[in-house]
Amino acid sequence: MRKKARKILLILPAISLLFLAGGAWAGTESLNMSVSANVVSGCQITGKTDVAFGFYDPTDKFDNDAGVGDFRFRCSKTIVYWTYVTGARQMIGTSGDILDFELYKEPARVTPVESIKTGPGAVSPGVAEQTVMLYGRIPAKQNIKIGGYSATLQVVVEY
Repeated sequence: MRKKARKILLILPAISLLFLAGGAWAGTESLNMSVSANVVSGCQITGKTDVAFGFYDPTDKFDNDAGVGDFRFRCSKTIVYWTYVTGARQMIGTSGDILDFELYKEPARVTPVESIKTGPGAVSPGVAEQTVMLYGRIPAKQNIKIGGYSATLQVVVEY
């Protein structure tokens, strides 16, 4: 039994040295790393639905209120922006005649859509898509020739 005890006494220091040596080789280092970004202000028009009136009868005594469209956009949070639609509110026909129309902000067609930047602007609630509805009206009894009529307008989101 003494031989076994002696072997154990000789082996224990060797095992202890291995543990100590292993601990001396292991280590940890750390370093702080910065992460940064600059958020820029911006707006982006994301889509549109064209205003199409369908048929217009110049002999009808009622205005044509069939035209409805929209445009969609998103802006950075809390940015001040303005929306408007530029261009003459006139469609040119294949005959060269002019068909007048107007765009409004609401279905009752009371408040015309601005064609230039006006007022104090609106504050964006964030990047959720916003929609501006456009309600069109062609006044009744315009003295024009038959044919197709069209116009190109520009929707603007200014910030």
